Amino acid sequence: MKNIVIPIFLLIVASCSAQRHLTVEELPETWVNLTKTDSGFIHETHYDMGSTFLQIRDSMQVQLIADQSLIVFNIEKYLSSKLNSFECNGEYTFGARLNGEKPENGELRFKWVDKEKEIGLWTIKINKKEVLKEYFTTQDRIKDYPIITTGDE
Repeated sequence: MKNIVIPIFLLIVASCSAQRHLTVEELPETWVNLTKTDSGFIHETHYDMGSTFLQIRDSMQVQLIADQSLIVFNIEKYLSSKLNSFECNGEYTFGARLNGEKPENGELRFKWVDKEKEIGLWTIKINKKEVLKEYFTTQDRIKDYPIITTGDE
């Protein structure tokens, strides 16, 4: 049994690496939320609340604008190195700290779903609890998707 466990462990470790990293400034600056349906992606916006946006302000800050609220994350370095992300199975993880009166530990994860169409899956965790896992596209590509407005006028 030991012979099987060790190679599997080594395979998992080898597939995750801080050497294959991504910095937030390498990503498009503004992302707009998409909803996946049976017929493809759509952009849902609420009449009163607007759309959900994720904005990269500079190389060390990401802002989530949702339901007329602003949540700010500062990107932190991993393992006391110069890197601020690591890659595992095509998903990039960024260490982050949630700004506020009581800063909390966070984690931002990004994975290209379709790089050509600029669709990415963003996951946000605060204190190891997943609070958002949504598809986003870039501001330049949002026009490629049907827009559905919900809510009362």
